Parts: sequence; structure tokens; C-alpha cells
Amino acid sequence: MRKSTLLVIVICAFTLGSISGVAQQTVKSHDGSTVTIPAKPKIIALGGAITEILYALGMSEAIIGVDVSSTYPEQAKSKPNVGYWRNLNAEAILALQPNLIISTTEAGPAAVFGQIKKAGIPVLVVDAQYTIANAKAKIRLIAKAVGKIQRGEELVAEMERDLATAEQLKAKVKDVPSVLFIYARGQSLMLTSGRKTPADGILPLAKAKNAVTQFDGVKPLTSEAVVASRPDIILMTTGGMKSLGGIEGVLKIPGVALTPAGKSRRIVEIDDLLLLGFSTRMGKAIQELMTTLHPGIR
Repeated sequence: MRKSTLLVIVICAFTLGSISGVAQQTVKSHDGSTVTIPAKPKIIALGGAITEILYALGMSEAIIGVDVSSTYPEQAKSKPNVGYWRNLNAEAILALQPNLIISTTEAGPAAVFGQIKKAGIPVLVVDAQYTIANAKAKIRLIAKAVGKIQRGEELVAEMERDLATAEQLKAKVKDVPSVLFIYARGQSLMLTSGRKTPADGILPLAKAKNAVTQFDGVKPLTSEAVVASRPDIILMTTGGMKSLGGIEGVLKIPGVALTPAGKSRRIVEIDDLLLLGFSTRMGKAIQELMTTLHPGIR
């Protein structure tokens, strides 16, 4: 074969690869498996943080489905929804015919992922720890998987600038309030967060402490636990506050009115995914939480 002919073949192959999208590659999943990423991914994102990262990387067109926690950016809400990421249904996911699932370690149940893998669909699992380091690691892993490494580093650099601003705010704070985080979806679902939860992870970053340290994870809220925690401030997500009818509704939760927070009406709210996502807006989340918990600092 003449050199000119070989050169044309190589150029054509490179061009076709570029047109097809992300070059096919393999990445290491958090569960230890090696995942082959399709050249033209059709992704279902399971977890609001995953969806947020994919949009920030410029991969919105590749997303064909999301879960109910995927509320940012606003455009994500128009994507087909496969349900709650902790209680997934394999049929709803498979019906969208994805060729890649990106999920956090918290999604489940495990049997659903068994069905998905049995169907031959690769699953990239991203670790879900509630630290700044993990937020950066999530961005970098997903960026590598979809061929957007440079953009991923830009997002990390932007986060680091926001974190530096948060540290400047933190230096101005003298007190460390005790904060009770309540997750609510109406009166029928109210939970409180102990150790190893998103709220427990982010509060110290905003110079505050979790009022509940007796257990790991989340538990149903009880009046006894509310009173015993003696919080200076009650923190809720915007969706949770709305579901209870605002501050007045929160004050009707048994025990709340008897706490220092209830007596002083120090009940505050922050957007659900911003507060709990540990994603691209991590630095901004800490800044907002800082100014919410410590009024007057700027």
C-alpha cells in the first residue's frame, strides 16, 4: 500500500472517530469493575450530583434519563424520569435503551443493578462521600469517562476559587452554632441526619456543628430527639420547608417550639441539591450556608 493511501485511511479513521463523539475508552468504576464507555454514550444519570456534573461538562445531549433528585440545572427536569434513585425500577431504566448508566454508590436496590448489568449495559459507579475531596474526585472521574478531562479541571479550579472565598468568610465567624437538619416531604416523611450524612459533612465546612451525633445515617424524626438535640438553628431544604407550609409549619413539628431554634424562630432553608449534592457548586453551597447560618458576614 502506498504511503499516500495509508495516510488517507488514517485521516478518515480519525475523522470518523471525532464525528462519532467521545472516543471509546475504559475507566475504573468505584465498585472495582472496568467500564467500557461507548463512543456515543446514551446516559441515564442516577443522582442529582451526577446530572449536575454532566451538564457542567457540556454533556446534556448525551443524557437520556435522570432520577427525581436531578433538579439542577432547570433543563434537567425535562428529561425522562426513571424514579427515585434509592428505589429504582429496572424496567423504567431499560425502557429508555441506555448504553451507559452513571450512578453513585447510594443508588439501589442492588438487584436492579444486577438486572441492568445482565442486560449488558455498563454501569459506572461513583463514590458518594460527603467531602470536598470526593466532590472533586466525582468531577474528575465523570470528566474522564466522557472525554472532557480539560473541562473537568476547569470545574475543579472554579470550585477551588469558591472554596477560597468561603474560607475568607469562615475566618470572620466567631461562634459555632448547633444545627438540626430536618429532611421533610410533608408531615408523613420527616427525617433527621446523624453522622456520615450530607448535612453532617457540610455543616463543619460552614463553621457549624451537627446537633445529632448519636447515630450514623438518617432516622425518623421524633419529638424526643428534637428536644434533646437543643439546636440553635434548624436547617431545611427549600423543598422540605415548602412541603410543611413554611416556618409556621415547621414550628408545628412536635418538640420544635421547645428548642432554642424554635423559640428564636431561627429556621432557615437552602436549595435541596445545592446543600446536599456535593457537586460542582460545592464552594458556592458552603458560601450560601455560611451566610445563612451566620447573618451579617459578607
